[in-house]
Amino acid sequence: MPRRRRPPRPGALTELPPLRILSQIAALQVLFYFASLVLMLFSSLVSGRGFSMDLVLGWTAVRGDTTQGWLNAFMWILDGGFFMAVAMVLIVIRSKLVLDFGLTTHFIHLVVVSLYTGQVPRNMFWWFTMAVSSASGVALGIWGCQYRELRPVIGDTTPPPHLTDLSALASRAADPPLPIPKHLPAQTPASPQPRFAESSIYPYLETNVNDVAMSFTGGGLESIPDQRSEWSISMHGPETPFRHWQVLREYITALWKRNGYEDLVSYSTTVERAEKKVGGGEWVVTLRRGGDDGLDHWWTETFDAVVVASGHFNVPWIPAVEGLEDFERVRPGSVLHSKMFRGRDDYRNKRVVVVGASVSGADIAYDLATSKVTKDPVHAVVVGHAFNNYFGDEAFNHPRIKKQPSISRVDAKSRTVHLIDGTSIPDVDHLIFGTGFSWSLPFLPQVPIRNNRVPGLYQHVVWQQDPTLLFVGAVGAGLTFKIFEWQAVYAARVLAGRGTVPSVQEMQAWEAERVKEKGDGPKFLMVYPEFEEYFEKVRQLSGEPTEEGVGRRLPKYDREWFRLFMEGHELRKAMWRRINDQARAELERGDGEFTKDPYVLFTQVERLVNAAHSAIEHCNPSVQTRLWNGIRGKNGYRNIHELANDLNITPRWEYTGAYYRGTLQVGEKDWGQMKDDLGRASP
Repeated sequence: MPRRRRPPRPGALTELPPLRILSQIAALQVLFYFASLVLMLFSSLVSGRGFSMDLVLGWTAVRGDTTQGWLNAFMWILDGGFFMAVAMVLIVIRSKLVLDFGLTTHFIHLVVVSLYTGQVPRNMFWWFTMAVSSASGVALGIWGCQYRELRPVIGDTTPPPHLTDLSALASRAADPPLPIPKHLPAQTPASPQPRFAESSIYPYLETNVNDVAMSFTGGGLESIPDQRSEWSISMHGPETPFRHWQVLREYITALWKRNGYEDLVSYSTTVERAEKKVGGGEWVVTLRRGGDDGLDHWWTETFDAVVVASGHFNVPWIPAVEGLEDFERVRPGSVLHSKMFRGRDDYRNKRVVVVGASVSGADIAYDLATSKVTKDPVHAVVVGHAFNNYFGDEAFNHPRIKKQPSISRVDAKSRTVHLIDGTSIPDVDHLIFGTGFSWSLPFLPQVPIRNNRVPGLYQHVVWQQDPTLLFVGAVGAGLTFKIFEWQAVYAARVLAGRGTVPSVQEMQAWEAERVKEKGDGPKFLMVYPEFEEYFEKVRQLSGEPTEEGVGRRLPKYDREWFRLFMEGHELRKAMWRRINDQARAELERGDGEFTKDPYVLFTQVERLVNAAHSAIEHCNPSVQTRLWNGIRGKNGYRNIHELANDLNITPRWEYTGAYYRGTLQVGEKDWGQMKDDLGRASP
């Protein structure tokens, strides 16, 4: 395979229209001389010497044997360093262009000085001053531009925009290709189409995978830092294996900044098309970047290969539900995906329905329930749905979470969520969907998506039709980031001509066998629990570094990684069980003053007798009145126990084969399933 030719630096001058380049150069040069004029006038006033244009356009006044000469040199460094850096941040904007424009400005100054004086400067101190001026300007300019670029890109908690096309999300068609200008480079009005590049981070988010199982294998900088949050320590002890999201951001940032890797990164840039030239050979990659001028800037670059490492947790998937679009249209922001969740405080005193039985649904429902910010209960649509393999259903067993079956329809006018069992949830303020994501590759029209996976990949890495197209991260959750490390090394070895790529027939046979075993859908991507088999196969295909030591050496799979991986999950489940038990005990005790929230009080009665789902209207009127009077504390009950005893409430148990189900019995009358508006009912 031919060696990859280094393309022009992302952002190089070749991608910009000539007139825009000239206008930016002219603007920078004018500002350069305006600042120098002001600084030299100031210098003359301070020193008491007369002003002359020789100070701006000459070179003899910059000298190292007089105080005035040093002052003039300092003014040039201040001009070319600080003021030009500010100008480039405002005008050039992109860090990849700063070097070009900074050197161009000083080169033009050299030409102007030579023409003005009639000779090339012969003063070495002048040359030294200009070198320091240009170097400091470029360094500060790059730092300033990168600061602007990095802030919205490398992970923050900025809220994403409201969802606008729920039907497209449901049909997995929300991320279509954009029309590409006929002639490139080009500028077009900024596209309003979302690219779903926002992060999924909220301020207090913590990892849920053991740090050793999660980190890369190189040691040193490649080990996740030992910085632990107070919350995590309080939940799991001083050796907690989990980290705050900012620790992970700093970890990843430090890795790509070493050895100058960051110079190869283009920020705030989307890949809109990647296709091979007719007849094979190079890949033409079409890129787009939005500017502060309200325009999208388009250009192309060529490469010998393409590695897709964009992941598949970007485009939300929300199921089609009757009435859901009307609900969001009437109350913008009321329907959201877990990716948009930015913390519990947004839902204070709101009635919330969380849809989804996996990791995000569990985390959000549990967070809202334990923080007690929402109206009780937090409704979790999980009944009849498969729970996450790693975490199970323990998070949903909190007494402030009410498990519900699937939604049949939503009534926007009454804010009622109707369920498939005939019950309903009234006065809903928010529906939060933790229902997963859609694979999306709008920049690769030649690569189809089928059943929410990418068919045609060998070992989830090599595109069978063309090994110059490779994927990293096209797998289900498990042992992140290690599995990315293995796949990245394999991809690099293939591109270096040293990795093993079987015949097309062998690769297709591998995929067919896996489809037979796992199915032709998301389960195809799951490496769990065959981690060792997969890691060792990829390591074998990657081969070893060269005799000269070129390339990364992958260690043998360590079974301790899997043990720690599962141990971390057990820690989280133990935390949920512990907090759930504490919450039940608090509700069952019911000592002291009666709560003003009738639903919470009634839950105390239920938990007292180990029962759930009761309906107040199934009691006779006299019992209803006594119960509600007791809830309001009108009969002088000192605690919930006295109320229960007075009402002759006793538990009845039924074993379902998986767990004990309790019901309430009042005298000879059974209570059925509690209605959803019980917390607001009155006799």
